[in-house]
Amino acid sequence: MAALTVYLDNSVLGGYFDIEFQEPPRRLWRMAENGECRFVASVVTQEEASLAPPQVFCTDVSR
Repeated sequence: MAALTVYLDNSVLGGYFDIEFQEPPRRLWRMAENGECRFVASVVTQEEASLAPPQVFCTDVSR
């Protein structure tokens, strides 16, 4: 089966580090690590993420 392509926006990136919302984004990362999906993000999302705290901006979404 082909891997799903998942569009990431900044709420998903930020949610990865937010205790209240971290489980769904972390599940997506596990899926990507297992080859079940791949991430894409728009230039706008990338530009906005560059203004976020370093741990968000440095999150590897290039899988």
